[in-house]
Amino acid sequence: MRFWLNIDHSTMIAKLHKETCIYCKPYDQHSKPINDTNSNGGWFMFESAQKAIQFYKDQKIDHYWQPCKICKPE
Repeated sequence: MRFWLNIDHSTMIAKLHKETCIYCKPYDQHSKPINDTNSNGGWFMFESAQKAIQFYKDQKIDHYWQPCKICKPE
């Protein structure tokens, strides 16, 4: 299973989802790129929740970390 990290600049939240989550829609949000960021944020794909967490820490992302409360990816 893959995991997606939604980095949203407007809310200052970095939200982690399982790819099967109903709220995980990286390809439907044309305002945010995949595996990159722009002024709106971005979506990043990972092979595990641990790799997403490590990316968040390594990149020193200043957004609030929030695992999705629906799919509970951790």
